[in-house]
Formats: sequence, structure tokens, C-alpha cells
Amino acid sequence: MASKPNNRKKQETVEGAATGGVPNQRADTYEEAMAAIRAQLTDDYGHNIMVVMQASELYADSPFGEEVLRECGRLLFESAPDDVKEQVAEVAEAESGKWDGIIEQTVEHLRDGQVEQALETILPAANELLEAHEKGAFEEDSISCYYDLSGPIEHIMLCDLLKPDKEVRLVTLPFKDVYFVCASVLYEAGRYDEAIEWLKRAIAWDPVDARIYFECAENYKRKGDFATAEEWFDRAYSYITSADSLAKWYRGKGFCAIEQGRYELAAALFFTSMIFAESDIAISEIMYIRDAFEEDYLNMMPDQSFSVLEEANIPVGPSDNVVEILSGMAQLAEEEGDFDLAIECAGNLFELTKDNNARQLYNRLLTQTGRDKEKSPVALPEAYARIQRAPSDPEELMAFEANGEQFAAIVKVKRLPEGPQGVLGSDPQDVIAGVRGMFASSQGLIEAEELATASGADGVYTIIKSKMNGVQYCLYLEMEAAAGPASVQGFFEERGVTGMRDAMVYAMLNSAGEIDEGLEGWMRDPYDSSITQGFLMNRSEAREFDSEFPQHPLSVCRALLDYIRENNSLRRLWAARSRRAGGRRCGGRRGCGLVGEARAVGQGGGPCTSGLGEGKHLRRPTRMPK
Repeated sequence: MASKPNNRKKQETVEGAATGGVPNQRADTYEEAMAAIRAQLTDDYGHNIMVVMQASELYADSPFGEEVLRECGRLLFESAPDDVKEQVAEVAEAESGKWDGIIEQTVEHLRDGQVEQALETILPAANELLEAHEKGAFEEDSISCYYDLSGPIEHIMLCDLLKPDKEVRLVTLPFKDVYFVCASVLYEAGRYDEAIEWLKRAIAWDPVDARIYFECAENYKRKGDFATAEEWFDRAYSYITSADSLAKWYRGKGFCAIEQGRYELAAALFFTSMIFAESDIAISEIMYIRDAFEEDYLNMMPDQSFSVLEEANIPVGPSDNVVEILSGMAQLAEEEGDFDLAIECAGNLFELTKDNNARQLYNRLLTQTGRDKEKSPVALPEAYARIQRAPSDPEELMAFEANGEQFAAIVKVKRLPEGPQGVLGSDPQDVIAGVRGMFASSQGLIEAEELATASGADGVYTIIKSKMNGVQYCLYLEMEAAAGPASVQGFFEERGVTGMRDAMVYAMLNSAGEIDEGLEGWMRDPYDSSITQGFLMNRSEAREFDSEFPQHPLSVCRALLDYIRENNSLRRLWAARSRRAGGRRCGGRRGCGLVGEARAVGQGGGPCTSGLGEGKHLRRPTRMPK
């Protein structure tokens, strides 16, 4: 015979929830209250709902009632069946999609130059979130504090550096991102004071995001308040966790130093920035100092830069706290099997410090996860070891390095889309004309040729030299490899005793009467003898001397080209691609890899990004000398 429902037992369960684990007499502390509530929770979701409802009523007017209510909500969600959790997740995803759509639409308006439309899109959203918070959404209580953090590195950094005395919880609304984008649009509209207010609100949600401090500094720069701008840059320093951001920090302070008339300090800051990330911006600013104020620091050496920074009490390298955090997180993440996080931390640590232990950990993690087996679309010599790409580099890019007694080289390989998407056209004469229009006075052309192979011309390359702390040779190659279109970008620097090739070849040619003491016949453009300006190619840089100086960076650069030519199965698609592109040449797009991308070889990093676009605040308008 079927048993009747035991209504008495059910009633006892309900009363137990109210009078047993959650007694009618309230607990004296939040901890005691939650312990009593947790003791009554079971696998029965319906029962747990009643427990939470009774507890909410009991502690409604308690001094810690808000905290109890929030924690009960979290406990209820944790004990919910999977189908309920899925429904909640769907609602949350839909809400997230709403905000993502607003941000994407705003960014699209900005890209199209429609600042007013961007503002009309983002400002109501920012005000909606502000109003929600003012009405109590994620309001801090006596137990918890709420933040909008970007990943575990920021979470650990906040707890380690700021040491909040409450439990840190993450919000589910995108306060920081919406406020940040809103401030970026206001910046573009020239409404700097309003932008700063929204950025300060963003900092309240994420006080360890260096990017927000940078944006505050940029707004103060536009207001002409460079002292305050520098203060905001300095506030960002403790939260910089990548080489790219550290390079941007030095560049930001360098701009402020120029405006304050401290030109040697500015040059030292720009040169130091290039230890951590490549940037044509840094070189152009050093040249601006020379041209506008007649102070030439183009030959400033690293030791001199560091001494200048030390005198100004400016640190060289990352914060000790950041190094400690990244090191500890890399090891802990590896122990817990979170290899993505471990690789990110170890990679950032190595790029910031060049510490050999960090590099070994990074390489071991790559091997352990099989990521070191990813095949480059272009075959390189074995001497080129895989290293971490810069955080700002695209995911499909692969970075390699090679070092010798007299040279250091960084090479970046990237797949290119099919079709006319490259920077170069197929005609070297078009390339020559294109890159010359982008040269700075400290740069000169060495070669611009087709990559001739047994099957015909399958690519085009340039070699450009730049005067930095010495001479750097920059290679840019676009080719049609068997795996598809690809680019190779290389940076080659002389190490150790420098200038030997130049001195020895000069002495030989001088004794042969081919050049005179006035350097007549020593320097020349390889394709146009009428060009006399710029950092011209000299006679020692001719290919015929490579075999005599195999470790010279230019010889190493050409040896890499020869290896690529001989060890890659190329396909005859370049000409067809060029025809589709209309035989176009480089139109002077900055940062394309052809010119102006001088860097400190052996150091990581990538082009700077600020806010929504690459270097959107860093490019200096044309100015007259003071």
C-alpha cells in the first residue's frame, strides 16, 4: 500500500530551518550566524531556499544583515541544481552581451571618427552603471569589498599590495571597462576634466590597472599640466606587469621631461624604454630634441642612460614587488596545473627582467605543454631559439632569438592573410620609393630586392640600418612560403667590440686609394647616387665583405636571408597577389616593419597601445622649437 505524504515531517523540517540551525534568537556575530545557516543546508534545493528565506527574515534589521543576505544568495547559488545554474548563466551572458555590444559599437564609432555618436552610445551606459551602484549594487559592506579586476594577476596584486581588510569579491557588471571607454571618448572630444572623473571612478573598481593611470596622465598632458601628468605616471609604476607597459611608462615620463626642458633626462627615458619594447616613437622624440633644441643624444649609451635616471631617482626595470608576485604566481600556477597562467607570468617576468631562471621556467612550460612544437611558417636556422612573443604581438606571431659573441638578433615570423594584405608590392623599385618617404635622418637603405629562388621571385625584402646606441640592421621580408603568405621581421645589433668591420675595410680601401681622408667615396646610397642625406650605406656594408666578418650583424642578417631562400619551399603566388594589389607600395604606414621600428635587440616587447588604439596619445603633433 502506498504511503501517505508525511506532512508532519515536512513541517518539522521547515521549523527546524527556522528554530534549529537558524534559531529565533540571532547570533551575535556574522561568523556565528553564517555557521548556523550553513549547518542547515543539505542537498535538497527546496529545503535550502526555505533556510535562506528564514535567515533573511531573522537578520533583516541586524547590523550585519546585508552581509548575511548576500552570503546566503551565494550559498543558494552554489547548492542549486545544474539546470538552475545554467539558466542563471544564460541570463548573465545576455546581460554581458548587452554591455559588450555597447562597447563594440562605441569603438566602431571612434574608428570612423564619429566622436559624438560614440559619446551618445557610451555615456548613457556609463551613467546607468553609476546609478545602479549609487542605488546599492555591489556596495561595500562590513564583510566584503567589490572590485572589477582583469584576471588573477590583478587579483593577487591587489591583495598583496593594497592588503584590503575585507574579503575581495568580483562584480558581474563591467564598471571599469564602460567607464574607461567613456573616458576615452571624452578625451577624443576634448572634454578632459570629465574624462578624468570617469577614470577615477574606474580606478575605484580596479586600483591596480596601470592602463587607467596612464590615461589619466594623458588627459593632464592635454590640459598642459605636465607635473600632474607625471604624478599619474608614477602612480602607475607599482602595477606594471609587462615589458610593453613598462616601456610606455618610460615614454610617458619622457614626454613630460621634454615639456619641462629636461632634455637629457627625456633622451635617457626614451632609450631605456627601448630596452623593453620597440618603438619608432622613442627614436622620433630623441630626434625631435636634437632638431628643436640642438641637443644631440642619439649616441647615448645604456650606462649613461641609467646614470641619468639614477640621478633623477627613476628606477630602471620593474618594481621589486611585481617581480616577486610574478615569480610566485608562475610557480604556484604550475603546481596547480594552470599552465596558461604560469606561461603568462613566467613570460612577463622574463621580458621584464631577462632573468635566466624565468626564461628556463618559461621554456620548460612551453615544452611541457607542447607549445614549443608549433611550427613556424618559415623555416629558420637551428641557432634561432623560440622565445615568448610580446604581449601586444598578435597570437599568430612567433618570436625567435640568436646570439653570438659579436651580434644579437631577434626575429619575428607571422602568417599573412591570403590576398593583397601585405605591406610590400612585388616591384623593389616601388618598395625603395615607398620606404624612402618614411626615413628619419638616422636611417638609411642597405638593400631592397626580390627574394630570388630557383622557382622565381617569390618575395620582396628590405634591409634598413638605424643609428641607435650603435647601429642596428632591420630586415623586413614578405614571401609566399609553402604554408602560405608570411612575413619575417628581424633586428640585428652589434655586441662586444664594435666598429671593427668599418675600420678594417676603410683602412684597406684608403690604402688602395679608393677613398680619401675626407671620406669621399665611403658613403653612398646603393640605388641612387644623387641621394646624399641620411645615414647612408658605407662601403664596408657591401655583401662582398660578409665572409670576412661572419659575426657582424649585417652578415648575420644576410645569412638568414640566404637560409630562408635555400631551405623554404616557395610558391609562385607573389606576382598574382601583387596584381590584385595593383602593384602597390608602402604608403608610409608607421609601424609596418619597414622603417622606424628600431629596438634594443635581445629585449622583448611590442608596439605601445594606449586605450582604444595603438599609441593614440603618444604621437606628437608638429611643434615649433621653444
